Amino acid sequence: MGKFEKMAIAPVTPFSEVDDWLYGLHFPEVSTNRSHVADADLNKLLIAQRRELDPKRRRELVDDIQRTARIASEMRSQGCCQLTGRQ
Repeated sequence: MGKFEKMAIAPVTPFSEVDDWLYGLHFPEVSTNRSHVADADLNKLLIAQRRELDPKRRRELVDDIQRTARIASEMRSQGCCQLTGRQ
């Protein structure tokens, strides 16, 4: 075959952009929402990161989304927040 000095293997994902994963997983009005959380603050953050053009500010929004989604998911598991209706 050939002589290879180095080789790299990386995870393969269907998501080419962070929004593909975040928005689809957490926004209550899309069919791919598997988090089953309907949180107004999380929705605002999801929309804001879609519109943000500054990479540094968008990264901050993505970090906020991850924190907010974790809290909302924990609250959902304890029965403390509204569900999307999709189980």
